[in-house]
Amino acid sequence: MRKQGITRNFSLPYGTTEVGLSKSIGVSKTEAKRYIEDYRKGNKAIADYIDWSKDHVMTKGYTEGSYGERLYLKSAKGYDWRQQDNKRNKNWEAIAQYKKATNFIIQSDNAFMLYKSLITFFKEIEEKKLDISLIATIYDSMYIRVNKEIDNKLVYNLMKKHFEVDFYGIPMLIDIGIALNEDKTYSNRWGHLTDVKYEELDKITEINLKKVDK
Repeated sequence: MRKQGITRNFSLPYGTTEVGLSKSIGVSKTEAKRYIEDYRKGNKAIADYIDWSKDHVMTKGYTEGSYGERLYLKSAKGYDWRQQDNKRNKNWEAIAQYKKATNFIIQSDNAFMLYKSLITFFKEIEEKKLDISLIATIYDSMYIRVNKEIDNKLVYNLMKKHFEVDFYGIPMLIDIGIALNEDKTYSNRWGHLTDVKYEELDKITEINLKKVDK
């Protein structure tokens, strides 16, 4: 049930159809269609935004994010996405491009928000002369290397300061992970990334300081 809920919440804003949703969560197309209708009724602002995005593409031939970034979708221009009942007359390329429209805005706006936060974050890192460097960014995630001597809570608070931002009235929250072995000592392996809570940081620091002392 939880997996179904997560799949619905993440896939529906991206324009999935009853066919795609039925395959993803293992229900009939009729039930999937009902899920979509219920989702749109319960999330009217999101539904209206998705429809507005499609109308914009239909009229302009491109979709545009909050930072002015554009994705041109020429096959969708002029094709009425509301009139798709006749399979024989369907423009499948246009339909696929309509799905990309909202997807693009979500992904690109997330990326720009991350880049803006990275700039202010590393500006403060440089001012404080902290030994922290960027390893990689992947979609809306980033991976950094932090000197073991730097206090975990300092890093945690800096990240909350720069990355927990308000986006059009919606608070964007972050999850923070540290690469840890089973005994909570620091690890250099990607597969050891572990979600941590603020109240756990002192204990993790204490364990690793003891390891250094030995």
